[in-house]
Amino acid sequence: MPRHPTSSCPAGPKRPDSFESNLTKDELLGRSKAPATPDSSSINQSQVASPVWDSLSSFFTFVKQSVEPAWSASEGKQRSDGIDAWLDAEAVKAKRQLRIMLQGDGKQMEIFGKQARLISTPLSEEEETRLRIQVKESILGGIKEILYELLDEAQNEAQNETHEEHEEQHTNQTSHSVEKLREALEYHDLDDDGAITAQILWSVCQQPEFQTDFQQHGVALQKLGLDEQHPDFTCTCKADQTTLAQLKRVFDHHYTPTDHDWFHFDSRNHPGIRETQIERPTHTLSITDLSISMNRGRRSRWMHIFDDCTCIVFLADLAQYDENLGEDETPSKLHEALTVFESIANVPKFAHKPFLLVLTNVTVFKAKLDVSPLSKTFPDYAGQDAEEALEFLRNRFLQLDKREEGVHISVSDISNPVSLTQVLDDLETSVLKNVLENVDEAHSPSVDGGFD
Repeated sequence: MPRHPTSSCPAGPKRPDSFESNLTKDELLGRSKAPATPDSSSINQSQVASPVWDSLSSFFTFVKQSVEPAWSASEGKQRSDGIDAWLDAEAVKAKRQLRIMLQGDGKQMEIFGKQARLISTPLSEEEETRLRIQVKESILGGIKEILYELLDEAQNEAQNETHEEHEEQHTNQTSHSVEKLREALEYHDLDDDGAITAQILWSVCQQPEFQTDFQQHGVALQKLGLDEQHPDFTCTCKADQTTLAQLKRVFDHHYTPTDHDWFHFDSRNHPGIRETQIERPTHTLSITDLSISMNRGRRSRWMHIFDDCTCIVFLADLAQYDENLGEDETPSKLHEALTVFESIANVPKFAHKPFLLVLTNVTVFKAKLDVSPLSKTFPDYAGQDAEEALEFLRNRFLQLDKREEGVHISVSDISNPVSLTQVLDDLETSVLKNVLENVDEAHSPSVDGGFD
């Protein structure tokens, strides 16, 4: 008996042991071969090897085409010259771009950046559409919060009133007004923008008996919202607009968001770095808002961002002289601003960089002095009027500056676009005067008509 049984399967065509048994070395390397008259054996061999040969042939054709030059020497030089010209243009553009780094009070930096943005580019239709929704939500939510507080206050006082006969009628009338206000606040509609709720609240608050009842508790609805707890609804540039008037304005069918609305109600979060560019004929102001915590332990992590800055602008809100930091009664926010200013202005790497100190929110500062004397938070102040108070704080900042070149100071209200424009003009004509002169000299036409 044979050791290995024979297969009962019919014999098929013999499979080549390897590719080399069917392809010569020349064929594998893609070399040409003299044509031969095909016979039956060559046809069978070609049929077996054709899939491999087709793949290799395509590969070698691709390699051959890829190593051939795509353009001539003249075309290469032209392309190289174009790259060099682009690099030169980028270098010129970089020298013309003056990077202005903002530091100081976060809210004032935001206002500065927004005002600069509006000077450069107005609001787009998309931004106005988004802002319209944000303003309505903010105004309606804010006034409901205020009225809920008013409601609680009225209820507490009504419960504390005596039960004498002459007080009972007033108590019942007040309770009726309180109930009407509660119903208005708890009303829910299916309108996405809250227009029906706003109309109901407006109607209730405009009723004479309602206003009379709440005035008995020392609340004048005409001045509702004009306090420091809700500064975003009304401010110095809109002092004639109460919160109730704002409610009617923003829910009007023809309401269009204003630049003022954008400052107060744009609720988009902009963490990190925000940049606004203002194009000038000879240069570009790149205003950078560095929204990073002023914690001293973290400053070393972001100081490198200032390496390529042209100028530093520090914003101090003077109206914060009597505002405390959280629950701590001392120091005030302005004391903290003095500390931060000293730590930034005297950094050695900033010794030769132009530095502008902007003392802002001056209008509010002067108005608050009548009810909150500066001597309460600065006991060494002995002045008598607003100008002396302003000069006192100006000197306090200057005393902290140890720079040889000193700092430039601008006193302004940057929430006013005219005032901010003046600050930018002072920045370019005074603070950056030497820098701009060097930029003009570097890009002035040379004798041969080209550029240096």
